[in-house]
Amino acid sequence: MNVVYKEFGLVRQDLIIMALFMGSDYTPGVKGIAAVNATEIITCFGSTKEDLEKFRDWVSIEKQIVDQSTYV
Repeated sequence: MNVVYKEFGLVRQDLIIMALFMGSDYTPGVKGIAAVNATEIITCFGSTKEDLEKFRDWVSIEKQIVDQSTYV
């Protein structure tokens, strides 16, 4: 675990969230998110419940902007 932290700056909680984003035997994952995307999300937003809610809100706002731009 120490090597992962030194190399990537990720702790155990971050790796758990990465597995949830990418999918595993127990979760389907999020379409289009792989290791690099998951790492970037965790680095930018964090890996606590509150951090992931901020990411969800950001994705929702981005989707609204894209949806609105298709009507222009």
